[in-house]
Amino acid sequence: MNRWKWLLGLVVVALIVAGAYIAGSGSRGATGPADPNDADTAAFDFEATTVVVRQMDATGRLQYQVNAARVTQLPRDGAVAASDLTMRYEPPNAPADGSERWTLTAQSAQLPESSDTVELLGRVRVQGNLPGSKIPATFMTERLDYNFGAQEISTRAPVEMKWGDTRFREEAGLQFNIRKGTVVGSSLNGQIAP
Repeated sequence: MNRWKWLLGLVVVALIVAGAYIAGSGSRGATGPADPNDADTAAFDFEATTVVVRQMDATGRLQYQVNAARVTQLPRDGAVAASDLTMRYEPPNAPADGSERWTLTAQSAQLPESSDTVELLGRVRVQGNLPGSKIPATFMTERLDYNFGAQEISTRAPVEMKWGDTRFREEAGLQFNIRKGTVVGSSLNGQIAP
């Protein structure tokens, strides 16, 4: 099972257990919510605020970290949604100093229940060091999909990339493999060399 999916699944289970504990065995009255905020919560199965989840490897080294201001699970399709999201990914065998860490931020994100791809929306920013480079690369767009298994980011929206003094803008979007540092889908196909 994909580590991100397992990690988010663990968050979902923990939040459901916590919600069940807090709610007890009682149910809402038939006359409607007693608290005005209960009407807002009817749109999702659970909610958690100020969420921080970390996944460590067997040696205790950080692999993933997810921070979000708010996380909810949508009742219709089971998707997990987050707001003000920051995801940090440490590639396998990366130095412990964080020099190869990739960070993704977005105003909102959604992980469908049966998918390995997180949909990131609103001021999306992806930053990290390309293989063999000490200079971080930054991708900025308004919408981006991040596939954890393939370690690929992709968008059909306009995207801007900055890498040191090099800048480019691709209007038709792009697909980029984080692990390899390779553009794999756009009119700018090729390897980004340090």
